[in-house]
Amino acid sequence: MIRLFISVVLLLCVGGGAVAQQAEELRGLTRLGLLVEGIDQEAQRCGITRNLIRDAIAYTISSSKLKFSDDDSSGPKLYVRVGALVQRQPVQCFSNVSFDVVNIQKVQLDYRDEPPSYTVLQLWHDDWLEVSVPEKHSQQVRVAIENATKKLIAAWYLANKP
Repeated sequence: MIRLFISVVLLLCVGGGAVAQQAEELRGLTRLGLLVEGIDQEAQRCGITRNLIRDAIAYTISSSKLKFSDDDSSGPKLYVRVGALVQRQPVQCFSNVSFDVVNIQKVQLDYRDEPPSYTVLQLWHDDWLEVSVPEKHSQQVRVAIENATKKLIAAWYLANKP
């Protein structure tokens, strides 16, 4: 019963963003850094590491004209968030991975008379849920990250075609 409940909750959490958006905000973008969050003990038990995420992105993006660096310095970033859960009976890993292109900028809110503040702007988004046995989970997540990177590259090419 608990297993079914967890599965339904995770699916409902992810269902709204399953399709990546094609964003004009990618026009003019030339490079991306990397910011990864959520690699906790559960994610590591399922084989998900920052290196796995970085390598999946770097391998896929290397065939494009979009530059990628493994840092989180200023400028637009690939922001990857991982939420993982290990189910005990039967043993399975559930991972929700959110994949965003973001930029942090100063923004003046039109309803406030205060100085501009830094805001995270989401330029592109994709997320998904992976479920598998722990032994196969990291490979499944890697393939999903490679596929999300391919979607991003396709959207980027469409936004930057001459």
